[in-house]
Amino acid sequence: MKAPMDRAFISDVENKIRSGSFPRMRFRSSTNAEDIKGFNGAGLYDSYTAELDNPKKTVEEAIKKVYASLWTLRGFDERNTLKSINEALRWEF
Repeated sequence: MKAPMDRAFISDVENKIRSGSFPRMRFRSSTNAEDIKGFNGAGLYDSYTAELDNPKKTVEEAIKKVYASLWTLRGFDERNTLKSINEALRWEF
């Protein structure tokens, strides 16, 4: 997980969390593959928690881990049942 992320984006997310009532945020996936007709990908990807001011559970690492969970062998194999779905994947925001 060494690829850098846009610092402004991470700061925006951290500021949004700070503006709420909780110091933690659970990051979950949302892709265009989760509810394709004939395929239920709900629960296929991993979720991670970030805690503000905790260097072991940063926002950046949580986002990266969720993003990477799209390409676990389990996820790839499950989606591969529909063959071309892996080529058309994208994140939903």
